[in-house]
Order: sequence, then C-alpha cells, then structure tokens
Amino acid sequence: MEHNGENIAVLIDADNTSHSLIDVILEEVAKYGTSYVKQVYGDWSSPSLKNWKEKCLSHGLVAIQQFTYTANKNATDIAMVIDAMDLLHSQQFNAFCIVSSDSDFTGLVSRIRKNGIKVYGIGKESTPEAFRKSCDKYIFIDNFIEKVPVNNMIDNLNDDNNASVIEIKKIYDQKSLRADLPLLKLIRNAIKENDRDTGWSTLRSVGKYIHKMNPEFDSRNYGYSKLSELIEVLGLFKLKAQENTLHITCALPKNELKKVRKIIKKHSSNPENGALLKRDLISQSLKENGIYYKEAFGCKSLTSFLKKNRLLDFMER
Repeated sequence: MEHNGENIAVLIDADNTSHSLIDVILEEVAKYGTSYVKQVYGDWSSPSLKNWKEKCLSHGLVAIQQFTYTANKNATDIAMVIDAMDLLHSQQFNAFCIVSSDSDFTGLVSRIRKNGIKVYGIGKESTPEAFRKSCDKYIFIDNFIEKVPVNNMIDNLNDDNNASVIEIKKIYDQKSLRADLPLLKLIRNAIKENDRDTGWSTLRSVGKYIHKMNPEFDSRNYGYSKLSELIEVLGLFKLKAQENTLHITCALPKNELKKVRKIIKKHSSNPENGALLKRDLISQSLKENGIYYKEAFGCKSLTSFLKKNRLLDFMER
C-alpha cells in the first residue's frame, strides 16, 4: 500500500494497549505516512506497564508519565487530549493516530477532524462504536495478532492486564462472506459510485469509497490481508486486470454463471413446474448458493438479475 506522505502524530494509550503489539501497530501506521511524533502515555510506576520500557527505547517512543491522582479519573486520557490539542495548533501535522479503545477520545477526534485533519484510530473490536465511527479509519488490533511472535503473546498474557480480551481472528469462508448482506450492499454501492458509466470501477477506488462509508472496514476483519483476496473468495463480482490495475464490476464471474445455468436448467426441465413456481424455485436455489441478487447487484427481481447477467434468454428457452 502506498501512503499519502502524511505527517502523523501518534498518541498511544498504554493503559489500553499491549506492549507486544507495538511493533505491528507502528508498521501499520507507516502505511499511511511518517510518524514524526510518537508518544505513549501511562503511569509507569505501575507494574503492568514495565515491559513498555524496551519498546520505547527500540522505537523511539517518548514515554509521558501521568500519575493517577484521583480514583475513577483517567489522567492518561486527559494528558493525551491536552497534548493532542497542542500538536493540532502547531499546524505541523496533517494526520493523527490515536491508539486506544477508550470512547473518551470521541470528542477529541471530532475536534481534530473539524480542522480538516485526518484521524486514524487503532484499538480492540470491543471499542465503543461512537469512537470507531468518529475516525476517518479505525483499525482493529485483533487483525495484527497473526503477525505477533508466539513468545511475545505469552509475555502479553503473563504481564499485561488488558491482554485477555484479544482473540485470534477467524477466516470467513465464501459462505460466511456471502451471508454478510451489509457487506454485499457496501461493495455494490462502492462499484456503482465509481464506475464512470462504464460499469467497471478500479478496485482501489472501491476500497476508498468503502473506507469512507465505513471507517472501521478492513479486509483483515474477515481474515484476508487485501480487499482483492476477499473479493476473489466472495466470488460474486467479476474482476479483470488492466494496465496493472484491478477492475471490478457488478456481474457474476464465469464459474458462478455456470452454477446459475445449472440451477435454471434443473428447475426448468421439470414440466410440472409452472412459470411462477419455477421462478420461486430458482430464486430459492440462488439464495441457498449465497447469490443474493438484491443486495449484491441491486436487482429487485429475478428477471432483472437474469437480464443483467445475460441469462434471461437461457431461462426462457
């Protein structure tokens, strides 16, 4: 992935982030720009944060000490907000990255974005929706687990008080992907908004639209490192490579067209099936095979779906 050359200020909430994940977190941030400020906040007198020292030294992180003065008051959050506003007013950064799963930063993110500054969020899937949605892009820490060495994970479980909630991500198979109707609709709308009246969109522009509409979308949430891999496994949209660029359209690939033809032939060959029953049986079989033509293709009827994929004549034979 090519980044936009953004100058990023990275602020890390150590109370909500495991030291064992910092390597891959910073690797992720590097995809979007250069981190000119990397500050991590916590009460370093706490035994649960002792393993952060080595990480701070190896990554050039500035450790900001914040004692807990009052019970039930998160001094770390307050310190991060104050520093973030100072950095914002310095006008030296065109992007911020807030590494935390705490909803208390929702207001801060909204304030930064009000100045036209992009905000990336990184945290757990359990992060409150308000914080996730307020970011331009929210990335789940859970997606990084497979990159973390086993020894680091063991240390994480032994020493970090926030590690127990982390789980290994599962990989969604084709059936699971196709059953995610909001995902199908999101991809379809992204293609439609970027097709330039040709019916085809670049996968890159589709990805940008998806992230704009759903900041927390990440193909790694489904177990795939790239959007192209997810689309290929999904198998509902035709892809083509042109001038080293992948393009996508709302039409079935050849192998799926063959499946649909078999379904049509199966239910059309029975003379006892009337026209209405035949259509109902075909529609039901399509859904059983994960072909939801309304969500994936925006077709309100079986007829419009078959016409879109040039299969209407085949059914009427």
